[in-house]
Amino acid sequence: MPDTLLTHIKKIITLLKLIYSSKSLSITDIVNVTGFNRTQVYKLLEVLEELGLIKRERIRAVPPRTIVTLTDKGSNFMKCVEQTIDVDTLLSNSK
Repeated sequence: MPDTLLTHIKKIITLLKLIYSSKSLSITDIVNVTGFNRTQVYKLLEVLEELGLIKRERIRAVPPRTIVTLTDKGSNFMKCVEQTIDVDTLLSNSK
């Protein structure tokens, strides 16, 4: 069954809140913490990157990984969101 708009919003806010509170995370960390599948995470991050809210940096290591951080715009966005709505209530509300 396709995700609803509210489900998409919750997933996006979940990612942004996680990155905001952690400063930076690998994609593997994001998948492990959120429980979202890797494909979902990549698609959501692509949208957030297009909006200028996050940036991804490829780390050449063994194994290689990608680190995700908020941009200044993303940090400012999250500050506004947290001042405007109760994020924890939004994310915990199953309706």
